[in-house]
Amino acid sequence: MTRKLENFINGRFVGGDGLEHIEVRNPANGDLLAHFPLSNESVVEEALLAARAAHEKVLVARDAVQAAREGLRIVANQYREGLASMVNLLDTQAAATMAEGN
Repeated sequence: MTRKLENFINGRFVGGDGLEHIEVRNPANGDLLAHFPLSNESVVEEALLAARAAHEKVLVARDAVQAAREGLRIVANQYREGLASMVNLLDTQAAATMAEGN
């Protein structure tokens, strides 16, 4: 049985106008595998609009990830600076305690 394929646009299957199709054949033996619709202008436009919308979502998500990464970098740097200050304070106190003990 020959399969009838459709376009997958914006999460759903969409056929062409039903009038024209491309035959998909097995290159090894020429057997007919499927019919694929030739998409009319409205289907192609729908696909383009869906692709643009998806691309915009990807850009927004990418920007959010970059902002979160930068925020985490700032927090990590502040933590490291605070840790270094604590170590210096503890060293100073330890040295003072040792000096008092002598």
